[in-house]
Amino acid sequence: LQIPLVVRLQGTEVDEAKKLIAESGLRIITSDDLDDAASKSVKLSKMVNMAREAKINVSFELPI
Repeated sequence: LQIPLVVRLQGTEVDEAKKLIAESGLRIITSDDLDDAASKSVKLSKMVNMAREAKINVSFELPI
């Protein structure tokens, strides 16, 4: 993944899922709250769009 993926996690094994995601090395941002996940997604999208319009390459590292 070049651009981080924002996911909302919920359920009985959410802690295990967060651990697996953290250990995966993938650029995945987790959230427990749907509104928070949506807000992060919009902000991330705006950053990527601004960089593309300016013809600037950006890279992301977690944690952000």
